[in-house]
Amino acid sequence: MEEKFKIGDVVQLKSGGPKMTVHQLEKSARVGNAGGNYNGKVKCAWFDGTDSKWETFHQDTLDIFK
Repeated sequence: MEEKFKIGDVVQLKSGGPKMTVHQLEKSARVGNAGGNYNGKVKCAWFDGTDSKWETFHQDTLDIFK
């Protein structure tokens, strides 16, 4: 799967919500292979007041924040 984002991009869910920073692009686990292929999942971080939050989203649910 082609990567739509890179680490450090600021994104937002297509349905709205807070702006988030791309923290990690997840890879599929492969037995006997440390690498794996990008699986389309993006781990994002954001702040809710002073609390940091983390969640994983599929890249097709996100847009670059404008």
